[in-house]
Amino acid sequence: MKKIISGIMVMISLMAIKAEKAMAGEMRYKSVNRAPDAVVSASSYRRQKFSEVLGGSILLYAPQVWNHWIPGYAVDKDNETFWASEPGESEWLEMELGNRLMPSVPIKRIVINWGKNLPRGVSVVITNERKVFQPLLYIKPAQKIIEFDSPEKGRFLLLLFHPGEKNQGVSIREIEVYGPEEDAPSAPVSVRAEALGPQEIKLSWRYPEKDSRVYLFKIYRGDSADFAIDRAHLIEETAQTEFVDKSLKPGTVYYYKIVPEGFSGIQNVSAARVSATTLPGTSYSRMPIRGVIEGFYNEPWPHTERVRLLRFIAQNSFNHYIYAPKNDPYHRQLWRESYPDDQKENFRELVDTASALGISFTYGISPGLNINYNDPAEVETLKKKLKEMFELGVRSFILCLDDIPGSDRADEKMALDQVKLVDEIHRYLKSLDKNCELFFCPTVYSFPYSYWQKKNKSFAGYFETLARIDKEVLIMWTGPSQTFSDVIDLESAMEYKKLWSRPIHIWDNYPVNDVSLQKNIFLGPYLGRDLKLGEAVAGIFSNPMFLSNANRIPLFTMGRYFSVENYEPWHAYEEALRVVGKGAESPLKALADCLLNHPMFPSRTIETLPVKKQIDEFWKAYNSGNYQKELTGLKALFESYASNPEALANLENQRLYYELKPASEKLSLYGRACLKALEYLEEKDSDKRGFLKKEARQMLKQAKKNKWKVADPGVSALYALIGAKPQNQPVMEKFVKDALKK
Repeated sequence: MKKIISGIMVMISLMAIKAEKAMAGEMRYKSVNRAPDAVVSASSYRRQKFSEVLGGSILLYAPQVWNHWIPGYAVDKDNETFWASEPGESEWLEMELGNRLMPSVPIKRIVINWGKNLPRGVSVVITNERKVFQPLLYIKPAQKIIEFDSPEKGRFLLLLFHPGEKNQGVSIREIEVYGPEEDAPSAPVSVRAEALGPQEIKLSWRYPEKDSRVYLFKIYRGDSADFAIDRAHLIEETAQTEFVDKSLKPGTVYYYKIVPEGFSGIQNVSAARVSATTLPGTSYSRMPIRGVIEGFYNEPWPHTERVRLLRFIAQNSFNHYIYAPKNDPYHRQLWRESYPDDQKENFRELVDTASALGISFTYGISPGLNINYNDPAEVETLKKKLKEMFELGVRSFILCLDDIPGSDRADEKMALDQVKLVDEIHRYLKSLDKNCELFFCPTVYSFPYSYWQKKNKSFAGYFETLARIDKEVLIMWTGPSQTFSDVIDLESAMEYKKLWSRPIHIWDNYPVNDVSLQKNIFLGPYLGRDLKLGEAVAGIFSNPMFLSNANRIPLFTMGRYFSVENYEPWHAYEEALRVVGKGAESPLKALADCLLNHPMFPSRTIETLPVKKQIDEFWKAYNSGNYQKELTGLKALFESYASNPEALANLENQRLYYELKPASEKLSLYGRACLKALEYLEEKDSDKRGFLKKEARQMLKQAKKNKWKVADPGVSALYALIGAKPQNQPVMEKFVKDALKK
């Protein structure tokens, strides 16, 4: 993708080289590290090596659950994670730092914390245009700090890596980017707050057009006029000059402060606070707890993406978030050990962010791999770890004992050990703060209780014994099927409410795409959940995909399930595409419509896809001999697929674009192959038909190299074992092959 203009390798003598040791050891940067604000992309990223798994167990970390070292880890303020490329001759990492307010940013200092895989050298490019790759300077990896005499301005910071001797790729633990000393930006003017309804307030403001010092606006919210301007009141950061605050309480006064911030972090807090009162009325909520649980295998979200998603869900009727990623070693493998300092600071930010947004932040710990329930020292170690999280501000916790050794032997004895542990931990948390709450995810977590009574008496006994847990503890259940539930019905949920004498909480495995589903993307709406679940269920937590931005479409619809009494999934889906897909609504819908099927959900088979229905209609008309209308429609659809990556690149949310780009590129290859197949059907000349056939097959061959699933019913043997029914080949591949037989 990136090519260095031949012959241009400018060696610049930098002040930082002479003073690097002193700077690294003593300097405390006054400006703000802007790398976490960047949209990060890279030439490639590789899977984690087993030697890199902290506390790794080959039983837990089989290849299908090893995470990848993705580009976002290079800017997530966490040195435990890092970006690592595949071996290659032209690897690169790009950071888009410019935005709507400041298209070209002043970069004064770059700090690179290298990983173990080092390049021979690095060409540094700062540019306003992606197509201009003239290196500004060349450095060796021994140099960690780049200091410019005067700021270099550009929208993009690009690092082009020259492979080392062994060509093992490149790894970077963290990149930091700083601006120069600067004056404060001007204060915003004409700041207004007006109620749009019982749950929405619109904020708008202007700033002097000639002032180019504003990088973003920070929006602070409080419930009184004298609220503090701090992180615990920060609800949004934006490059826009308006913001609609949603999911508010009717008839309530809210106070706001708009604070402009320069690229280096200096703020102007002189603008007056404004306030507005939401209109009188009522707000509907299907249940009191409406949440997301980051509980999947594969790569946890980068910390920066976690903060962004918290802000998104808070505006869409969610009020709980649970931190419980299986691949965080300190959550599961190394549960006895303390988090490193940088991760502790990230947790403080998460707690503050959640507090500002009105979200309950829950920390999850999963000691079940190797805890001895009956060893007092083990229990004290667990308490110590929870106390550390308590001191970071956490007041809600979940004890996860799912997916542990011996799960297939769960019985009353195991349940008694777990009841004892859960109750002791619950009492301990209450001794720290009476407002602490505890969730519990059991070892057996699916199917109705009546199912186990017939199929497995030991499991039924396990569930019966869990009823002894203190009634304040909130118990999880995943639904009436094994792990993935196409439908969650009130009757099955009510069985557990009665058995445990409390409303239950659902760990809903949609739209999660971990383990052998990691090349699937699920963008369909929230379907199949009884609208009356609130009679037995106090809360539902979506376990989403490791693609944090792609989650916004299904989570938006889930928010509507929570907040709209007469919820209609497909109306919510169309609304989600408009809200999430700003800038590229049509191409996003074209792609999303090919990502609606789910191999574990019988109601979402490949037959339900719009493209499958349109292809079936075409073949029916083709066989009748009167098919020009269907041909025209299908050709237009395939043309939209063929150009999808270029059109999708216009998404305002560029992070979403990079998550969907591989699937979009596969859709494009399918679209181009299908267009060749349509040409083949219409062509009469045998030589031209042969050429078209060859081209179509070549495109299908290219598409096969892209492992992401698009309009593809394929499923791994692992999921076939737990109920998935293998179906036919990918829809568009089948169309091409069928057409080429004509």
